[in-house]
Amino acid sequence: MITAQLHRWSLLACLAVTWTLQAEPLPKPNLEHLAHLSDNRGISEFARGYTPLQARFCIEDTARALVAVLRIHHTNPDPRTAELARTYLQAITGLRNPKGGFYFGYQSQDGPIAKQATGDQLGRLIWGLGEAVAQGVDEPMKVQAENLLREALANFNPASASPLELSYTLQGLHAYVQARPTKQALGILRTSADRLAHLLPTEGAWVWPNNRVTYDSGRLPLALLLAAKSLNDPSLRATGLRILRFLESANFPDSNGPLHVIGNAGWWQRDQTPALNDQQPIDASGLVEAYAAAWRATQDNHWLRRAEVATAWFLGRNDSEKAVYETATGACHDAIGHHAMNANCGAESTISALIALTTAQTLPIR
Repeated sequence: MITAQLHRWSLLACLAVTWTLQAEPLPKPNLEHLAHLSDNRGISEFARGYTPLQARFCIEDTARALVAVLRIHHTNPDPRTAELARTYLQAITGLRNPKGGFYFGYQSQDGPIAKQATGDQLGRLIWGLGEAVAQGVDEPMKVQAENLLREALANFNPASASPLELSYTLQGLHAYVQARPTKQALGILRTSADRLAHLLPTEGAWVWPNNRVTYDSGRLPLALLLAAKSLNDPSLRATGLRILRFLESANFPDSNGPLHVIGNAGWWQRDQTPALNDQQPIDASGLVEAYAAAWRATQDNHWLRRAEVATAWFLGRNDSEKAVYETATGACHDAIGHHAMNANCGAESTISALIALTTAQTLPIR
């Protein structure tokens, strides 16, 4: 059993190296499935196969879809990306709570869900709005996004935020201060970055903020690397790189092999082996961004190679040896399951693939 598994890992490593040497061009992001999932409520959270269920439209998914289309629009301006961006921002605007903050999302045809967006949802909202201020398709969109961002930040408390909420918020603040380096925004960014760094152990081999690594783990090192750039802080950069190296032991059990995403069927418990089953695109996407940020911060080609291999995870260089992202449809499967690929192609997975591909296309890789 062990011998067979080792043989399989060796085969996958060879496949990954072969793909790199063959210099396959990266596919261009395909917006077809994203548009299929979308309407004036934002983006449908779930799909059965390729069909949107339209039962729930979460503000956090719509905010991340906004990130994806704005990044694509920034590199290849297109009327369709501009239209989608305006649709997503308008959907977010419709979720403002008159009493302050934002609603969680839309429930089918019944209007806003009477629940406040908090935690990770709020952090992802701030991320999307920060990027819209920096990369909006026109000045009116940037102004609209900035006004919404102020309202979102009024509900954000760094002192009580979770590590992931802090990480998503720092992504948004980093994007925002590149365009609007206000004293207030830089102050919140500094407080949030210091808070996140404070939550991490400073000694020992386990450098995670709790005893289990779960979803979207690449966001933590990414957030610190981006904050380090915004604040010109070498200490934050060193901390971000330390966490990224720590995660490598789980993501690359074979240092020269393919990416192994930590599976959500058990995650990675301290002193245990990381789970392999139910690997999700959100995790691979966050790592692509984190490796890209690490390379930009250090110019160390080790991180460039990691970004390339993490991108290849979407294209078939993974444990299933099948493409998770379909270049012909623009759909991305929700997970690599224990026995088969998850047939559903929902919002989060499709957005994650588009962000990963768009990030990879900004790097000197094929």
